[in-house]
Amino acid sequence: MTAVFLRFITIALLVLPLWGKAQTSPPKMDKEHPFEVRILWAILDVDEINDADQTFAANIYMAIRWKDSRLASGSEGLRHVPINTIWHPNFVMPDLQKSWGEHPATLEVNGEGEVVYRRKLWGTFSEPLYLHSFPFDSQELNIRLVMTGFPAENIKFISEPSIPSGITPEPSIPNWEIVGSEIIHGGYMPYKAGSAQVASSLFKIKVKRKVGFFVLKIILPMVLIVAMSWMVFYIPVKDIGTRVSISVTTMLTLIAYRFMVDGLLPPISYLNKLDVSIFFSTLLVFFTLILAVIAPLTGGRDKQKSWVLKVNKMARWLFPMVFVLINIWGYFFY
Repeated sequence: MTAVFLRFITIALLVLPLWGKAQTSPPKMDKEHPFEVRILWAILDVDEINDADQTFAANIYMAIRWKDSRLASGSEGLRHVPINTIWHPNFVMPDLQKSWGEHPATLEVNGEGEVVYRRKLWGTFSEPLYLHSFPFDSQELNIRLVMTGFPAENIKFISEPSIPSGITPEPSIPNWEIVGSEIIHGGYMPYKAGSAQVASSLFKIKVKRKVGFFVLKIILPMVLIVAMSWMVFYIPVKDIGTRVSISVTTMLTLIAYRFMVDGLLPPISYLNKLDVSIFFSTLLVFFTLILAVIAPLTGGRDKQKSWVLKVNKMARWLFPMVFVLINIWGYFFY
């Protein structure tokens, strides 16, 4: 009896490590027989898009399924298996900066060997934003999941056929609206210097900025401020103090606007649509200041006085027309 028991213990000690190694080693996969991974994306919320930091925050749920025939038991129902006891794909979200939420400690396995890995997280993702058309711009927010450790041709991501992926129609971002979304499966190259592609599933969110805030609180007040500078053309030329005071006040106000807008955006090396409007508005106000100073100094003689009055009168319609044309060009053609 003792000899039989010792033999059983010896066999168990030899077999169990091999069984454990088989359970934690990857299944056979190659280019002809790619490993199929089904994924369900559910974007529960997008609660922030930070232009200055080039980031956005999202609340995400994912259900990822694959089949491993080695885990088939033929029993009904689901088994909850510790995540470190069986092989599972190594999933990485390369654009995720930080996250809050609990990662599951177990996987669900049914009798046919189908494994379900569920994950819910709320995190901040990096996203380079192209702000040339700001504040009339549209952006694409990318949430990417990659499977590392295997070539892209050995892995096949597909969308879950039984339940469609989707995104909430009412996100918590008051100054943006969601105009569309799409899911793209394929290869992804983390960097170009000799890096091989890895399998990737990408959820792309298309958003459009709501311009009401910028029109009512930045653009419209700026138009009124620039129009205030044109009042110098209706003030007598000899009243140089009042004319210069209005021009300087308008100039300083536009400079303050410049700093305010810069605080909303990263230090980009190009002008966006709002930059163009503020820049040329400041330039027009500067020319107004020049006319306000030069006109009284050149109006001593009758001929010079007549010329100054003509220029002053012409500026009443010329400056507004130039301002309107520049902004039309900046909106439609820049």
